[in-house]
Amino acid sequence: MQQDSMAYPPRRPNMAGSSHRNARDEYLENAVRSASPARVRLMLIDRAIEVSGSLSRKYREGVQGSNEHSIHLLDLLGELLGGVANHGNTLCTQVADLYVFMCQELVRAEVTSDAGKVDSIQEILRIDAETWRAVCANEQPAAILADVSGMNQTMASGLNLQG
Repeated sequence: MQQDSMAYPPRRPNMAGSSHRNARDEYLENAVRSASPARVRLMLIDRAIEVSGSLSRKYREGVQGSNEHSIHLLDLLGELLGGVANHGNTLCTQVADLYVFMCQELVRAEVTSDAGKVDSIQEILRIDAETWRAVCANEQPAAILADVSGMNQTMASGLNLQG
């Protein structure tokens, strides 16, 4: 039996929500593209802090075990761990060990739905974020000076400003 295609018009996506999401995604993508490696790392840490807070709330509400928040947090921790995986550097090894510990702690938290363990992860991430905020704050003046210096070189190299 054939149905009249006019009787059931195709559903149109909700463009209002879609355009908002696309604008937000485009903004975030541009922010990441233009950010320094330290700023990108800070953005990842800040997102992990947000997700760990959501996970902790879920466990306190009675949600059990692994869920979308715990999986997302594990992904973020894995991404952060991958950024320091350098076996030849002692400091990188120590930071990597800290991220391995947080991953292990997250797995333990999933088994028992322990919000306290997630809170501990969040606290470590907050301390890490403070460190990276300081790094980012120190690199910004240097980047601005480099831009100004580049402008001065362009002007000195023959830019005719007298019209």
